[in-house]
Amino acid sequence: MPVTERDQLAAAARAAGLRLASQDLDHLLVAWKRYRALVDDLRTRVAPDPMDDDD
Repeated sequence: MPVTERDQLAAAARAAGLRLASQDLDHLLVAWKRYRALVDDLRTRVAPDPMDDDD
């Protein structure tokens, strides 16, 4: 059985000493996915354009 993103998040929370109820973990997973989408969006907006080479 493959390890899901939820399983990975649960393991990371446990490793950090957090005790989360299943519902808390579900909410955290939604927030985590929104955070990752935001970071990906920011990377594309901030990343230098490869066609903008000043050399």
